[in-house]
Amino acid sequence: MSLPLCHEGRNRRRGSLSLAILVLYSAAGACSTEQDPFSSPEARDHAAAMGAHHLCSGVFVVGRDNRRSPEQVFAADVEPFPAFNWQDDFEYEVDMAAGTATVWGDDVYRTAKYNGDQGCSILVRGETDVHYQPVPVPRSLPDPNTQAWPTGDSGAYGTFTDVNQARLDSAFDWAMEQGQNTRALVAAYKGRVIGERYAPGFTRNTPQISWSQGKSITAALIGVLVQQGYFSLDDPAPVPEWHEPGDPRGEVQIKHLLRMSSGLDFLNLGLGQSNSWTSENEHFLIYFDAIDVFE
Repeated sequence: MSLPLCHEGRNRRRGSLSLAILVLYSAAGACSTEQDPFSSPEARDHAAAMGAHHLCSGVFVVGRDNRRSPEQVFAADVEPFPAFNWQDDFEYEVDMAAGTATVWGDDVYRTAKYNGDQGCSILVRGETDVHYQPVPVPRSLPDPNTQAWPTGDSGAYGTFTDVNQARLDSAFDWAMEQGQNTRALVAAYKGRVIGERYAPGFTRNTPQISWSQGKSITAALIGVLVQQGYFSLDDPAPVPEWHEPGDPRGEVQIKHLLRMSSGLDFLNLGLGQSNSWTSENEHFLIYFDAIDVFE
């Protein structure tokens, strides 16, 4: 492992993560003399892009509340996870001034860029910017400390005679000591928060990569817009590309998308199969490549 280099507001680090998942795959007899699918050119390209995105988000999005160095982000958010397919020859560089994170190896070079309120986006190969105009999202919500729970924080906490608080606190302490990279634990009972723990530097206000939590957030926001009369759940999905004559996708309604029952083919191969890091893995392609989801 080479030592970290810092220059002109940038941070560079060579990764040294061994591919435990590759060892397991090889031990199963799946690789033999053929090229390892987890280190194929396509897999390496996708792994570099995903690594760039996680570094970008960890430094610039999570960093809105919890400032960490690129080295700290790599050590906590990328290196511990073999499933991210980090390759032994990969190096990375974070440009604090430009808001970019780049990962490269012998034959790959991928960059993700921070775009303010739109977060971090993986850039198309060879390009230096996104294909949309980032816009700030104005905040007009009142101070949550002055708003009643659950839409605010006032009255969020409760104590109950039938809860052994000492045992609950002990369970939280034990859970946070297990080395699972847990950032937050919250327990609610009878509509009130009765316990919470956070990793050092993290709070209830720290932005995080949401993964599938984003679906719940999206559903809640759509519900607000429906309540305000902007559209109905029975309306066709507002995707112009789906409404050409004869296109069956024109029958997909907003409620179908929210329930994930649209009938659209969206193959999910996970991250452990031989073709997981290829374009065949449509579900994860949105995590490790710059794509047009409407194509």
